[in-house]
Amino acid sequence: MLAYFLQNGVGVDVPNRTMGVNYGFDKVRFLQPVKVGSRIRASAKVLEATEKNPGQYLFKLDITVEIEGEDKPAVKAEWLSMVFAG
Repeated sequence: MLAYFLQNGVGVDVPNRTMGVNYGFDKVRFLQPVKVGSRIRASAKVLEATEKNPGQYLFKLDITVEIEGEDKPAVKAEWLSMVFAG
């Protein structure tokens, strides 16, 4: 779900993007279980965007996965994603 989300829902637009790679997670917190059949949604905010090398960008995203009808989110994390352009 998160890979699709990065490409289609966050608004991270790198011209001439050739590849995106999951670089890992920081501060991952599983706050409550997701029950079978539950509807979830994810939201993200770009915290940082750093050009590591020419055509190589590291994005840090604040990710929240919410469960419909619940007060507390299921997951909070900082997601690191490397995007290559060429």
